[in-house]
Amino acid sequence: DGHVIKVLGGESGILTQLRYPYPRDIVEPGMYESVRLHAEFSDQAAVEPAEQALRNSQLSIATKSGYMTKQGAIRKNWKTRWFTLRNNELKYFKKRGDEKAIRTIDLSHVEDIEVDTSKGKRNCFRLVLPSRTYYIYTSTGNEMEDWMEMIRWRKRMSPGASLAAS
Repeated sequence: DGHVIKVLGGESGILTQLRYPYPRDIVEPGMYESVRLHAEFSDQAAVEPAEQALRNSQLSIATKSGYMTKQGAIRKNWKTRWFTLRNNELKYFKKRGDEKAIRTIDLSHVEDIEVDTSKGKRNCFRLVLPSRTYYIYTSTGNEMEDWMEMIRWRKRMSPGASLAAS
């Protein structure tokens, strides 16, 4: 009946209903004077000193997860996989909810990430590592750009890393 409930979700999976929806047209400053970071810690971390909890936590900014389709290394067939980007790792799983990743890609080894048109797939990008080039496509162009931007940002944040496409 036209009534929309606005919710905000995070890594914890907890949804928060917004009393006042976020405005859509916000002018973002190019530089911030300060950044406030909010983090969640496990019960174990709550009993440790704050510094130790920060050091031990899986604290992550700019995480992303979702389905993308990648080309296989051997048969070159296309398989849809659940991808997660957290810390300095891009992992993919057979399906969402699987505990064991099929592969974990250390982003510090990424040499290049670019849009790719050679495979005849829309919204496709390549992730170049010394051992392999991954060809991955998403359902939309915006989703592809989001993934590429997040991977580049994570790559720049990794110690001693450089990325040709950044």
